Amino acid sequence: MTAADYDFLIQPIRQTLLMLSVVAIMIIGSAAVAAWWILHLLRAQEQQSAQLAKALETNEMLLREIHHRVKNNLQSVMSLVRLQMRGSEGFEALNSRIKSMIAVHEQIYKHDAYAQIDAAELTRAVVCSAVAAHDAKLRVDFNLQSTPVSAEKATGLALLVNEVVTNAIKYAYPDGEEGRLLVALAASDEPGKCLLTITDDGVGFDVSAVSSGTGTRLIDGSVRQLDGIYEFQSQAGTQFSATVTLG
Repeated sequence: MTAADYDFLIQPIRQTLLMLSVVAIMIIGSAAVAAWWILHLLRAQEQQSAQLAKALETNEMLLREIHHRVKNNLQSVMSLVRLQMRGSEGFEALNSRIKSMIAVHEQIYKHDAYAQIDAAELTRAVVCSAVAAHDAKLRVDFNLQSTPVSAEKATGLALLVNEVVTNAIKYAYPDGEEGRLLVALAASDEPGKCLLTITDDGVGFDVSAVSSGTGTRLIDGSVRQLDGIYEFQSQAGTQFSATVTLG
């Protein structure tokens, strides 16, 4: 048998082997791609499961936090009602105080911030709400430094600002006169403290004369909640100043 005859006979076998090799390579390649894709899907599913578990844990934590805050707010409202029953103030005062608490939640949901909110924005919202609620003819100037306040202390700050502004409207402008309020919030000289000042240009009032009222008790309680101290100065108008902790 010549070499040519041998090549002629072996050629179909070579072609068959080559074809089988190509098919085998394609099968192995497809299997490798399939294995990689399955591994990718498993990893993606694992990551998705981890993300879902984390999201579930976060939602459960937020739900517990919401329940906690609802409970605290209901207790605060009950305390306000009890104070109101002891005093001589009408429904309008209670309504204004509850609105100041609502302002806290509006800020929380507006910014989707459950741990802390901006004290400057909260203060502005509470002041504007109090002035509008009493239909006061006041020009309000703000000098507010953006400062974080923890969600736990935000209600105390809101109630404090509401009471001081309401006192100014009632006592500094008893006949509904036009006037001016200056509301300022800035870092204090004491580390970790903030200085809140609310100044009016009204007739002033005798702080001792209203020291036993519901509003004064709320101011006392709110400042204690904020780990602070405060004072009124009544000369050309009245200035309230409080050094408080908001963090």
